[in-house]
Amino acid sequence: MNDDFLTGDVHLAIYGPGRFPAGSGFAENGYLFTVPGSFPEDTPAFTNVTDWEMAVYRSKDDPDEWEVRDVNGTRRVWATAGTRREAIGLTFLEIARKRRIDAADAAEQRRLNGLEPRPPFVVETTNSVTLVIAPTTIAILDRIEPGEGDAPARYHVLDAAGGEQYVIREADEVTLRTTTTGVLHAHCEHDVEGARFENEPGALIYAQYGLSRVWPCTELPDDTDELFTVDGSDYGPYPARPAPDTWNAYEPISVTRDIAERIAHDLNTLNAGCGLSAEWNGADLVFTWDRRYRDEAGAETVTPGVDGRYLIGGLWPWMRWTDRD
Repeated sequence: MNDDFLTGDVHLAIYGPGRFPAGSGFAENGYLFTVPGSFPEDTPAFTNVTDWEMAVYRSKDDPDEWEVRDVNGTRRVWATAGTRREAIGLTFLEIARKRRIDAADAAEQRRLNGLEPRPPFVVETTNSVTLVIAPTTIAILDRIEPGEGDAPARYHVLDAAGGEQYVIREADEVTLRTTTTGVLHAHCEHDVEGARFENEPGALIYAQYGLSRVWPCTELPDDTDELFTVDGSDYGPYPARPAPDTWNAYEPISVTRDIAERIAHDLNTLNAGCGLSAEWNGADLVFTWDRRYRDEAGAETVTPGVDGRYLIGGLWPWMRWTDRD
């Protein structure tokens, strides 16, 4: 069932005897719910913790009273009340109070140590995809189903072009390749989740070896940009300006050199094997394709304009990020 208090929907899952050992303080029957580690929203991201699982049940001492206790922590009682809803609400209030105090203490400790109020460098992971590369196909991994006995494993995958699901059976030639992309935040106001560092060398080492590609947060769209993705995919979103004024999905979008490099990288890695690829020839971006992509092989060169931006379009349909399903 769903109940709502403070954070929106609070999902309750029924539990029964055997969920908790005898003498643990929990009642045999009750409900489980989760307090997000990012709650409350006004605390900085670097103080966020893991999600907490909580149990709410009728008190053993007074069946007319509801009690809330955390499951995966110190198992302390956070609140008691006459109704389940009130007990849950008081729990959220008490946890918010404690986490705000902890956040203030952390900021003060950093100040005393001569540090910025929060770690100044954050590497945020924005996208991760694993490709299943087989002799006759390349697809996006959904899940792996282990084989029973001597039976081969089965790779449940999504077609890279259309997103349709199918299965690849394990073979010696099957390899997996994971591509992870992210954003480097440096001395900015973006309060995001990610790996945090006090100095730039540590952040750069983590970004270099922990992610396939990382871009600085200065590439985030400005007021004149919109966000675009490749229709029917999760590629991007790419900050861009629609061009020309009468724009449709196959008309070009105008992007900076950095975003053009990102588009080329995603095409060559996330959609490898489709028959279309991109490479740089000095300042020009050259797209080439074979008969897997179109009826006839061909190439198209995109040259930067006088403003240094690239007009990319016509090779696949674009979609505004806000229009996706």
